[in-house]
Amino acid sequence: MSTTRTPNVALQKPATTDRAWDVPLNANADTLDAIQAIGALAVAQTEYPSTSLNVQVSAGSFINQSGAYGTFSGTASFTLSPSATTLLWLTNTGTLTSGSSWPVAAHVRLASVVTGAATITSIADRRTPYRAGTS
Repeated sequence: MSTTRTPNVALQKPATTDRAWDVPLNANADTLDAIQAIGALAVAQTEYPSTSLNVQVSAGSFINQSGAYGTFSGTASFTLSPSATTLLWLTNTGTLTSGSSWPVAAHVRLASVVTGAATITSIADRRTPYRAGTS
């Protein structure tokens, strides 16, 4: 196989004539999933395609308003309201919270989630480098 690699993350790039593309593509998916900038504090549907109003949030670290590190252990399922746009954030102490607008108090923005009557319609990443701030 004449696979080359990308310059920044070293993702595999199989040649056009290579067979068994599943091997490098699966390896690339594992590499991307392990990168903190992609995976830490990420909000995603709990199932694909969405069959519920639940999202999951991956574990990660952040810096709170006083400059100390905080951690969030992640959650496998967080239920949202139907037919709404919901904002998700961590409080300055690392508690997962939701609402229709960003809080005035220090927080770490995670995502904006649009739901239909019974499923997740879209998730927009609203993460900034993981430091608590005010609006």
